[in-house]
Amino acid sequence: MTDTTYLPTVLVIDDDPAVHKYMRRRFHAETSVGLVQARSLRDAKALMDSSEVKIHAVIADLFFDPAYCDPENDLNDGLDILAYSLEKRPEATQYVLSIFSEMDPEHHKAERLKLPIQTWFQKLYQRSDAGAQAPWAQVERDLLRKRFSEDPSLKVRLEEMGYSLHEPPDPMVLSESIRGALRFPIRTYIQSLDDPKYQIIRPIEVLCTKEASDQVTATAPRLGLLADGVGESVDEALSNLSSYILDLVEVLREEPASDVSGYLHTLQDRLRLYIRGGVTDEKE
Repeated sequence: MTDTTYLPTVLVIDDDPAVHKYMRRRFHAETSVGLVQARSLRDAKALMDSSEVKIHAVIADLFFDPAYCDPENDLNDGLDILAYSLEKRPEATQYVLSIFSEMDPEHHKAERLKLPIQTWFQKLYQRSDAGAQAPWAQVERDLLRKRFSEDPSLKVRLEEMGYSLHEPPDPMVLSESIRGALRFPIRTYIQSLDDPKYQIIRPIEVLCTKEASDQVTATAPRLGLLADGVGESVDEALSNLSSYILDLVEVLREEPASDVSGYLHTLQDRLRLYIRGGVTDEKE
């Protein structure tokens, strides 16, 4: 079953935090695609197993440090986790992003596992000016094309804009025009807070919407907060929302248990589902 709205999210699996930071910045700044990320194959499996996390595409590195593998579940490299994705999330489009993307043994293994890998991206050659060949641009383009083919109403809207999915005039122009005209929101996730004593144990879903003023509003629908994060970009709005959540956690941590009731009690219970530390520590 497809979503009733276009809110695609890509799962990026890589044990290098610099890759996560770079990919997150590019996807949020240049596409309508949100991110959820995993450094270990164990964490990637947990995300795929979660009914709360939406995954429309998976980008995986090929090789991982042994500390980030999951031998108990026979997940020892990127192709293993893509095989698991094929089982758990068969609708998710698959990609590889690795410096070893051209190795024949890995291609042979992918064929043996019958993995429908859309593109094998070469990590070494990724540049911010890669244009239509950049992973973030191609993933968005593939997901847009897939979504329009699945949803006749969106396809009609695209045709009314004067574009054809079969012969787009230019891949980058097509994506930018669709994104600008239809103003898709972005579904993405907060997975950490700027305080080491708090750990997010379940990704917090966030919907980012660009307003007419060109400001971005970030809302966490599952938390029921009284305020949103606002900024001039998706990352800025997410950062402000994260700071607001952290402030709430700190306030509730210091609040006497007898004073926490009504909405604050409900909010505290919801935060405990997602954050370990602070509000999850029972007061004596």
